[in-house]
Amino acid sequence: MTFRPKKPFRRYRLPVLAQGALDAYLGRTLDDFDFLKSVSHPELLAEAQQDGFEFHTPPWDQQLVCFLIGQRRSSFMFYLDPGGGKTKIAVDLFRYRKRRGEATCGLILVPELMHLAAWDEQIPEHAPELKHQVLLGTREERDLLLQRQADLFVMNHKGLEVYMSERIEHDGSGKQVLDEERALRFVRNFDFLVLDELHRIRTHRSLLFKSLIWLSEQCPFRYGLTGTPFGRNPEPLWPQWRVIDKGETLGTTLSLFRAVFFEGKQNYFGGVEYKFRKEMTPHLNRVLKHRSITYTEQELKQKLPKLVPMRVPLDLTDEGRMYYDRIIDKAKEARGSYRSLDSTYIRMRQCASGFLALKAEDDRIEVRFQKNPKLDALRAMLQDSLFERKFICYYYFRYSGRMISELLEELKVKHVQLAGGTKNVLGEFQRFKKEPSCQVLVAQHQVGSESINPQEVCNAELYFESPDDAITRIQAEKRIKRAGQRKGYVLVYDFVMRHTIEEKLLRYQRQGKDLLRAVLSGEESLLE
Repeated sequence: MTFRPKKPFRRYRLPVLAQGALDAYLGRTLDDFDFLKSVSHPELLAEAQQDGFEFHTPPWDQQLVCFLIGQRRSSFMFYLDPGGGKTKIAVDLFRYRKRRGEATCGLILVPELMHLAAWDEQIPEHAPELKHQVLLGTREERDLLLQRQADLFVMNHKGLEVYMSERIEHDGSGKQVLDEERALRFVRNFDFLVLDELHRIRTHRSLLFKSLIWLSEQCPFRYGLTGTPFGRNPEPLWPQWRVIDKGETLGTTLSLFRAVFFEGKQNYFGGVEYKFRKEMTPHLNRVLKHRSITYTEQELKQKLPKLVPMRVPLDLTDEGRMYYDRIIDKAKEARGSYRSLDSTYIRMRQCASGFLALKAEDDRIEVRFQKNPKLDALRAMLQDSLFERKFICYYYFRYSGRMISELLEELKVKHVQLAGGTKNVLGEFQRFKKEPSCQVLVAQHQVGSESINPQEVCNAELYFESPDDAITRIQAEKRIKRAGQRKGYVLVYDFVMRHTIEEKLLRYQRQGKDLLRAVLSGEESLLE
């Protein structure tokens, strides 16, 4: 059974723009830097060093190409697959600009604390002459850190939002709102901006985007780094590019970008859903090349291991199937409700993992099923002599991470956990890498899918639960499928509960699509 809209679909009228404006947008003379990929390494190196610049660590071909582009363009996007060496590119570009007297202080913005640790580790490797400072703590503590003499400062998104905003209380609730005075005082410190994992900027309505616009206006040099800029929906490209090149490539307004590349229609809930017009794919690719370059896994010359997918099919217990069927029945009763769809999706995923989260007055409790096939399968793998290796165990729900850790403690398997609240994330990760007896890295997707480099000690991943979106899944897999992997192959295990939403989720991910987004837009039904 499918959900039916209360009103029939109608085409949503996109902003009416003159045809001449649309033709001018697509007919512009645009740059394309792909020709540099065919230039030999000696020629690239000679060109990069022609004014006396020296690299501290030897660059790969793709790093030389990106460096040469960055020498000639003050704003650019570098789309390199994980393991392609994006950190070195950014550091070398700052060294180049500083040497020429064009930049004095740079800000590197990263999504999570784990990213802070990675930059803290890699900056000295590629530029030992530079002083850098990680910005952590309260606003007052960061003020003191900013007063220190440093060439590069590294900060996470949440820290930036807190630093540049204030909390406004209204009717018993509050929200963070940009404080222009604080924002101006902060951005005046910098003239070089690097946005790591650029794809995390997903909407122009967020406080993060509004904060970044201030930095964009202040810094003459702006570079974006990511391996997976978007999935099947390219709409998030606009806020990303607006920050980096101030609208030069995709336009200063989102309405123009939508009018050229998208069609809009009313969704099931009365809102508007914008869908990319597939016939515009070659035009979008040509436009993006104006201020970006992409290196896919196939184009990187570093030898990469083969990925071996290992699906582990499991079945719900009778108890689990009873709860799963009840969730579906309640969803049918409340069909058409946006909140019901979101809740149903989460509860179906929880049920497939052996528990349900319930609200009890002002508290939240988790009800664990008597038997959990996923935990049983993990127990069996740990007890199997063939699986005596280091591996990463990814999970989606916090409670799942707790269940996994409890099982590992019961079996006396040494492990570390990376999650949003983990203290000393770099120290925990180093334990996993350096202690031979530390076998498992238990990682929440959003934290463990980026910045960590375990390929030297680990060639296996296990997904207790897969993430919602394809981008996060790709990033997670490439933590071990990258240059430096000591094995010729990597093993990727998926625990998949048969005849549940998990099968559909993995199918969507293979297509590069987000199942939850498809459900909420009405494109996909949870009940089929």
